[in-house]
Amino acid sequence: MKKLPSTITRLALLFVAGTFALKLNAQTDTKQQGRSGFLLGVEGGTTGFGPVLSYTVSPMLNFSLSYGALNIGFDDVKGYKGRYDGDLNLSNLAAVIDWYPRGGHFHLSAGAVLFDHRIEVTAKPRHGRDFEVGDHSYDRSQLTSLTGKVDTGSSVAPYIGCGWTWHFGDSGFSLLTNVGIMFTHNYDTKLTATGPVATDPTFIADLHKEEDDLGDGMRVFPVAKAGFVYSF
Repeated sequence: MKKLPSTITRLALLFVAGTFALKLNAQTDTKQQGRSGFLLGVEGGTTGFGPVLSYTVSPMLNFSLSYGALNIGFDDVKGYKGRYDGDLNLSNLAAVIDWYPRGGHFHLSAGAVLFDHRIEVTAKPRHGRDFEVGDHSYDRSQLTSLTGKVDTGSSVAPYIGCGWTWHFGDSGFSLLTNVGIMFTHNYDTKLTATGPVATDPTFIADLHKEEDDLGDGMRVFPVAKAGFVYSF
C-alpha cells in the first residue's frame, strides 16, 4: 500500500478540520455532561478489527475515522463453475458521517473507504478428479494446478449504510453497530494454470471467463461490524 501513509495523513487532517469546524456551531449533550464529544474505542467485523475515533457533533451528527485489518483463510468458495480455497488479507481505512434523523439510536451513514484487499486462491478439483473452469471440465491429466490472485491495490470506495448506537447511562461507554456496502468494483484477477491444456485456446477462453467471474463477484463488499467506544 504505497499510497497509504499520505492518504492516512489527508484523512486525518480532514477529520480534524471537519470536527473543529462543526464544533463551532454545535451544542452537544456530551458537553452538558462534562465530556469533550470525542470517542475512542475498538470495532470488528467483515472489514477487519481495529481502532475507531469519532466526534459527536450533536445528537443528530457524528463524524468517525476507523481502521480495520483482517487475515483469514477460506475454503470451498464458488467461482464461475469451480471452487477455491485461499487466503484473504483486508485493510480498510474509513471516514464516515453518521446522521441520526430523530436524534435517537438509529443512524444513516455515508463516507469513503481507502481499501487494500488481496486474495490468493487455489482451485479445488471436483470429487478430487476434475477442475471446473469456464464452460468445461478438465481432468488432472490435462490441468495439474490452477492458482490465482485477486488484488485491488490501494483504492477508494464509496460507502453507504446504517446502524444503531446504545449508550450505557452516564458511564461514557457506548455500543456501536453498522451494516452497509462498499462499492469496490475494481479487483484485478489473474489465474495461472499448469498442465498440457494451459496453452489450449478453448481453455484460455474458459480461464478468462473464470477470471471475469471472480472479479465481478467482488464489485460490492458487505460491511457488518460492531464495537465499543468511550466518550472522554
